[in-house]
Amino acid sequence: MSILVKKSEPNNLINTEEKNDNFLEITEYKENLEFEVLETFSEKISDFIEKNDYQKVIEFTEKQLYLLNQAFTDESEKIKIQNTDFHFELPLKRKNKDIIGNINELIINEKVKFHNFFIYLKQELSNCKKFYFIVSFIKYSGIQLLISTLDELEKQGIQGEIITSVYLNITDSKALRKLLSYKNIKVKIYNNSSESFHTKAYLFEKEKYHSVIIGSSNISQSALYSAEEWNVKLTDSSFFNIYEKSLNQFGKLWHSNEAIELTEDFIDEYEKYKNSISTQNTFDYRKTKIKQKDEFIPNSMQKRVLEKLKETRENRNKKGLVISATGTGKTYLAAMDVKQFFEVDFNTENKLFKINDKKPKISNIKFLFIAHREELLENAMNVFSRILKIDKNEFGRIYGGLKEINKNMIFASIQSLRNCYNEFKLDFFDYIIVDEFHHSMSDTYLKTLSYFQSKFLLGLTATPKRMDGKDILSLCDYNVVDEIGIKEALEEDLIVPFHYFGVNDYTINYDNIPYKNGKYNEKVLLENLLLNARTDYIVEKINKFGFDGDKLSAVAFCQNIEHAFFIKEEFTNKGYKSAVITANTSSNDRAEILEKFKNKKIEILCVVDILNEGIDIPTINLLLFLRPTMSSTIFIQQIGRGLRKAENKDFVTIIDFIGNHKKDYLLINYFSNEVDNKDTLFTKKEKIINEIKNQFSNIPKSCYVELDRVCQNRIIEKIEKINFSSKNILKELYLNYKQEIGKSENEILKVSDFDTNIELFQELSLKLDSFYNAQLQFEKPQILKQNKISLNSKEIEFLAYLEKKLTLVEPFTYLIINYLINNDFITSEIIINEYKNYFNIKNNFEKEYVINRIFKELVEDKILEQDLNNPDSFKFYKKYNNLFKVKNDNKKEINQKLINLDNSQNLNYNFKIRLKDLLYLGLAEFNKNNDLSIFNENILIPYKKYKRVELQILLDSKVPKGSWRAGYANTDKDICLFATIDKTHILQENLKYDNSLFADNLIQWISQPKTAHNSNVGKMFTNHSELGYNVHIFIRKYAFMNNNKTNPFIYLGKANYYKSYGDKPMRILWKLDEKIPQELIYELYNLD
Repeated sequence: MSILVKKSEPNNLINTEEKNDNFLEITEYKENLEFEVLETFSEKISDFIEKNDYQKVIEFTEKQLYLLNQAFTDESEKIKIQNTDFHFELPLKRKNKDIIGNINELIINEKVKFHNFFIYLKQELSNCKKFYFIVSFIKYSGIQLLISTLDELEKQGIQGEIITSVYLNITDSKALRKLLSYKNIKVKIYNNSSESFHTKAYLFEKEKYHSVIIGSSNISQSALYSAEEWNVKLTDSSFFNIYEKSLNQFGKLWHSNEAIELTEDFIDEYEKYKNSISTQNTFDYRKTKIKQKDEFIPNSMQKRVLEKLKETRENRNKKGLVISATGTGKTYLAAMDVKQFFEVDFNTENKLFKINDKKPKISNIKFLFIAHREELLENAMNVFSRILKIDKNEFGRIYGGLKEINKNMIFASIQSLRNCYNEFKLDFFDYIIVDEFHHSMSDTYLKTLSYFQSKFLLGLTATPKRMDGKDILSLCDYNVVDEIGIKEALEEDLIVPFHYFGVNDYTINYDNIPYKNGKYNEKVLLENLLLNARTDYIVEKINKFGFDGDKLSAVAFCQNIEHAFFIKEEFTNKGYKSAVITANTSSNDRAEILEKFKNKKIEILCVVDILNEGIDIPTINLLLFLRPTMSSTIFIQQIGRGLRKAENKDFVTIIDFIGNHKKDYLLINYFSNEVDNKDTLFTKKEKIINEIKNQFSNIPKSCYVELDRVCQNRIIEKIEKINFSSKNILKELYLNYKQEIGKSENEILKVSDFDTNIELFQELSLKLDSFYNAQLQFEKPQILKQNKISLNSKEIEFLAYLEKKLTLVEPFTYLIINYLINNDFITSEIIINEYKNYFNIKNNFEKEYVINRIFKELVEDKILEQDLNNPDSFKFYKKYNNLFKVKNDNKKEINQKLINLDNSQNLNYNFKIRLKDLLYLGLAEFNKNNDLSIFNENILIPYKKYKRVELQILLDSKVPKGSWRAGYANTDKDICLFATIDKTHILQENLKYDNSLFADNLIQWISQPKTAHNSNVGKMFTNHSELGYNVHIFIRKYAFMNNNKTNPFIYLGKANYYKSYGDKPMRILWKLDEKIPQELIYELYNLD
C-alpha cells in the first residue's frame, strides 16, 4: 500500500501544502495507527500489572469492549460484539501449546545457563504443523544434532521446506545427503554464484500462533550451541505480521528461477567441484551442466526477443531492428535466431535446415554477418560456431585481406564487402545480420544492403540514434522488433551495476573557451586539458573512489590523439601501465594492445572514440571521462563499455570530470526516469530537478549516482532557467537536438528524427501551430531552399491536424489516414482488420462504437466525408482529395499507390514523406507505450492521461464536445468522476472539495452542492452497479499547466461504490479495482 498520511491531521489524510517530512507512507500508516492505539492502551495496562492489580486490567478491558459497542452504528458489528457479553479473562494455565516460552524474545547462546538457540529450535519444531528454513549454509555438525527431531517429524508426517545455498562452498555435501534422505522435507539450493546469500530465518506454522525466528544463526554446531549469535523470535499477531511477510518472501524465493531442487546429481557435482581444486569460486550447478553439455541457455531478454522475431516473420516482415543495451547478448541473440530461422520451415518453398547425425547440413544454411570492425567479426564467429555447433573453418571471411566468397556462411567487414558484394547473387543469402546498425545509413552500407534480397535482415544496435542524424529506421521498414534499455537490462540482471561519481572539474573554465556551432575551439580546449595539475586531480579521484577487484582495468576517454598520448605519459609517470588506442592504431598493434589489456598487463587504456562501441572487454572495472561529453549518445556508449558481466566482477566505477561546459546536463538523459515519460517539457522539468536533488535515487538495482554539490547546483540552475514558453528557448532546444543527433548545418530536422524525443516535436508543433512553421522559423533560409521542404496551405493544415493528435489515445485516426493514402475508401470492417494486422492482435475487437465515433469526428472535422453511394464507406474530404493524387506526363491523374514515391514523379513528395513519418511516429509510440490487450478490451488504459474531450469521444458521449466541465459526467453506460488535488484555482471556499485518498485503493469524492442520497444523481452513484454503469476515476495534480492550458487527467481505473455519508454535498468513498502505484502517489502529492 502507498497512501500518505499526516499524523497531526487525522481528518485530512493528505494535505498537499505540507512538506514530505510530515507524512507517513501508506505502507506505514495502518501499522503506525495500530501501534499508536495499542501502545496507548498498553501503557495503561502495564501500569496496573506493575502494581499487581490484575483485576483492574480485566475491568479496563471489559469497559473498552462496552464503549466500542456503543460507538458502532453498524448493527451487524454491534451484534457481533454483544455476543461477546463484554467478558474477558486469561486463565493462568496456557491452553494453546503454540506459544513456547515468551511470545517475543531475543535468543542468545548462554553456555553457563544451558540456554541456547538449539533448545528453541527443537521446541518450535516439535510443536509445529509445518516448517520453513532459509539459511545461507548447513554443516553436518548442526544436522547431526537435529537428527532425532527430524526423524520424529518424518514419522508424524510434518512437512518441511528448506532453502539453502552453497555460497563460498561452505555447506557440507554430507548434510545435503542427509536432508535428501527425508521423505517429508523438500530442499532447494539458491543457485546464484554472482550474488552473496546471507539469509537466516526459521518459520513455524501452527494452529493459531505462528512464529518466526530471524537472526544470525546458520545450521552448524557452533551457531546452534556456543557462538555469539543473536536471533529474535516473533509470534504472529494481527498487528505484527512479520511471519506472513517472511513466508511470502520465502515463497517468492522458493519459486524463483534461482532456486533449484536438490538432487543426488547436484550433490555429486558439488563434491567433484569441491575436491577438484583448493581455491574456488562458489559452485554453480547450472553452469557446470551447461559446460558438460556445451549448451548455451538464453537469458530473459534473448528468450523474449527470439519469440518476437519469430512472430515478426510470421507476419511477413522481411526486416527488423533490435535495440538492446550493451552487454545484453545481441550477438548470441543473432546466432540463436539464425538457428531458429533455419530450423523453422516458415517458407514451404525451401527446406531450410536439415539435421543428419545430430549435425546441421550446412549446405542449406546461407547467412551474411556484417560489421565495421574485425574484432566484432572474430567474436561473432566464435559465438556462431558455439551456437550452431559448426566449425569456424566452415565460415567464410571477407576481411583482413581474406576474400572467401566460396562459402555459404560469411563474416564480412563492410570495408571489404563493398568491393565484392556484387560477386554474390542477389538472393544468395537467406539471412543477413548487420551489427552496430546505426552505421548503416552511410553510402557504403546503403549500396551493399540495397543490392541483396534476403528473406530476412536483422539490425542490431545499442544506439538507435545515428550520429550523423540520418534515419536508420527506414532501412528496417520501421519495424523495431524489441527495445531493451539500460534500466530494463539492469533489472533483469543482464549487466553489472555501475557506481557513477560526477565530480566538478574545477581545473577548466569553459566560459573562457570559444564555442561555435556546438563545438569548443579544439586548440584552446586542448591547452586547458593538457595540464599536469589536472592529471594530479584525476589520480586523486581514482585513489579516492577506487575500483572493484584487486587489479585495475580502466579506460580513459580522451578528447583527441594528442590528449590521449599526453594522458598516457602522465599515467605512466605516476606508475600506471598505460597504452593508447586511436583510429590511427594499426589492426595488428590494436590486437596486441587489447590482448595485453585483457590480461591485465596494461592497467589504463587511453582511447579516442575507438572504444565507444563494439569492443567486448568484460573485465573493465573503471571508466574515466576526461573530456567534455557533448552527446548523450556518446555518453551512453562510453558507459556501455564497462557494463558487461565478468567472473568476480560486481560493478564498474565511473568517474566523470564535469566542467561548466554547455552540455554538462546530458547525464540526465541517461539517469533520469523522467526522460522517457511523455509529460510536457515543463512538467518534466520539475520532476528532473527533484531527481537531481535526490541523486537519481530511483536508478535500478545496485547502481549508484553521486553528483558533487557544485555540479548538482550548476545543472539545476541551468534547468530552472529554461522557459518553455519562450520562442528563443524552443529554438535553442530545436538546434541542440539537431546537433545532438548529428545533423550537419546543411541538413534539416525531419519528422522521423523525433522518434526519441516526441515531446519536443509536440512542443514545437503546439507552440508554432505546426512543425513546418518551426522549421521555417528556426532553420536558415538558404538551408530551407537547399532541402526543398515547401508545403502548400492545404498540406500544412492537414499535417497540423494530425500533429496535434500525435500522442494517440486511440490508433484508429492514424490507421484510417494510413489506409486511405493508398486506397479510395474505407469501412469499419476494413479498419478493424488494419488495426488487428498492424498490432498483431489475435482477439476480436468488440468496441466498434469507438471506430464509428472516430469516423464521425473525422467527418465533423472535414478530414473525411461519407460516400454518397455507400453510407458505410468513407473517403478523404474533397478539399484534401487532390493531395493524394499525382499527375503523370500525360496530365492524367493517377492514384499514388501506382507510383513509387520519388521526387521526380511527385510534386507533393515532401508532404507524403512527412505524412508517412508522422503516421509511423504516432503508431509506434502508441504500440510502445500502451498495453494493447487492455486497450482492446477496455479502451481506457489505467494511468494513461486523458483530456475530457478525448473521453467524450472514447466513451461516445452524446452531449456537445467541451461540455464535460464539472466533477462528474456520464454517458448511457459510464460515469466519469474527476478530481483535482490542488484547489488554488478555485475562489469559492465551499467548492474546494476534499478528494482525499483513504487508502491506496480507496478515494473520497465529493459531489456537487445540491446532490443528496435521495436525488436521481445520488441514486445513480450509490446504485451504479444495479443500473449498469461503469464508474471511472480520473485525477490530476493541478488544473492548469504553467502556460494556463488545461491539464489532462490520469485514469486510475474502474471503481465501485463503497460507502457514503452526508447530503448536499454527498461524500462518497469509491473502491478502485486496482491499487494506485506508489510512485504515482508520490508524483501527485509532490513527495521527494
